[in-house]
Amino acid sequence: MNWQIEQMVQQLGGTGFRGALGYIGASKLSFRHRPDNGTPDASTFDDKTGAITFETGLSFKPNTKANTRIIVTLEPSDTYIIRFVKLYPPSTLARTGKGSKMIKVIGDVYAEDLQHLVEQTYDEYIKEFQNGFIEI
Repeated sequence: MNWQIEQMVQQLGGTGFRGALGYIGASKLSFRHRPDNGTPDASTFDDKTGAITFETGLSFKPNTKANTRIIVTLEPSDTYIIRFVKLYPPSTLARTGKGSKMIKVIGDVYAEDLQHLVEQTYDEYIKEFQNGFIEI
């Protein structure tokens, strides 16, 4: 795994139960990084299509009823953007041309705040969209 992605996982608290990934029941982890390990270009979200583009980042599915993803991207400023998105089914994508809906965005996140803010964003989602209930 790329050193920038490994560092991001460590800043999320690692892969154990005390880290954000364990806390939110993360699954389906995937990542992308620049092959040259250089400073990444800024990530973007296209409101029309729901597409997120980024050069260095980590995506994972939190334990939610809906098909959601949390995407953490490394930005040129050496900070992170946390995006919580709902993915639409292929039928919606085919009908509307939109693949996802942005639920929440937090920008300019420093490394020392990453774990706390991912956990807080997850807690807020559970309270608002699942009436505080987490499936086991």
